[in-house]
Amino acid sequence: MFKTSNTFLPVSAVCLSTLLGYLLAVAYVSFIDAMERMRVRGTFSKYLSPEVMNEVLKSYDDIKPEVGKKIESTILFSDIRSFTSISEHYPVEVVVTLLNEYFEAMIGEVHNYKGTMDKMIGDAIMAFWNAPIPQDDHALRAVESSFKMHELLVDLNKEWQEKEYPEVKIGIGINTGDLIIGNIGSSARVDFTAIGDNVNLGARLEGLCKNYAAGIVISEFTYEYIKDKYPCRLLDKVAVKGKELPITIYQPFRVDKENISGKWNAIHDLYMNREWDKALAEIDNFLKEFKDDKVALMFRDRVVQFKEEPPDENWQGVEVLKTK
Repeated sequence: MFKTSNTFLPVSAVCLSTLLGYLLAVAYVSFIDAMERMRVRGTFSKYLSPEVMNEVLKSYDDIKPEVGKKIESTILFSDIRSFTSISEHYPVEVVVTLLNEYFEAMIGEVHNYKGTMDKMIGDAIMAFWNAPIPQDDHALRAVESSFKMHELLVDLNKEWQEKEYPEVKIGIGINTGDLIIGNIGSSARVDFTAIGDNVNLGARLEGLCKNYAAGIVISEFTYEYIKDKYPCRLLDKVAVKGKELPITIYQPFRVDKENISGKWNAIHDLYMNREWDKALAEIDNFLKEFKDDKVALMFRDRVVQFKEEPPDENWQGVEVLKTK
C-alpha cells in the first residue's frame, strides 16, 4: 500500500485490471482476425487451390481481393465440342459421370498452374490468372495449363473408351488484357469473377477453335508473352463481332517437331504480301505434307479468289467474322 493525499490504492488490483484489459483486447483482436480469415477462406476456397488460398490469407491486407480492381490478366475459356450431341445420345448417368471426371481433371490443372477457377457454364470452364495473387507470368501459366488440359484429355479418353463412353474433344481460347475482377453480384449471391471486353474476346477465341480446327487459339496479346518460349502458328487476322479493331490469332504448340508453325508462317507472309502465285504453290506443297489441313485449305480458297479478283489497295488481310 502507498499513501497519497490520504488515499490508499491497491497496487496489485490496478495491475491485475490493466493486464486483464490488455489480454481481453488481444483476445478480441485475435478473434476478429480468425473470423475474418474464416470468412475469406469460405469466400475464396471454391475458386483457388489450397496453395494459392494460403497465399491470399498471408497477403490479404495488401491484395484485398473482394475490392473490384482493373488489372491485366489472362482469361481462359474451355468448351467441349458437340456436347449437345453427347447429352442427347447417352444416358444421364454416363453424361454426369463423364462431366464430373472431366471437370475434376481440368479444374485440377487450372489450380496446378495457380489459376483462379471462375465458374463452370454448362460444359464450359472459365478461369483467369494474375488475381487475386499477382503473377508476372500469368499468360505463360494459362497457356501451359491449356497444354496440360489437352494432354490429360488424351488419357481420359482412353479410360472412357474402355467404358464405352463418347470421345471428348475440347477447344480452348486464351486472351490477355485488362479485366475488372472482384466480388460481383447481389445480397443473395456474390461471385469473385472477371468481367469486361477482354473476357468476351476470350470466349470468342474459344469459339474460333472450330473454325480453324485448332485445339487452342490465343490472341496476339497473349502471344506477345509466350512467343519466345513456344512456337505459334499464325492462324489469321480477324475482326470478331463486338470488337472495333482486328486482332491476329495464333495456335500455340508445346512441341512443333514438324515445324508446322514455321512453314505456315512463311506462307502467310507471302499471302500478306499479295504474292498469290508463290503462296498458292507453297500452300499446295504444305498440303502434300499436312493433308487436309483446314487452315491451309481455307487460305488456298482465298488465294484462288484473290488471283481472279485482287483485293483493293486498302486490304489488310482481315477476315470479318459475322458470328460470335
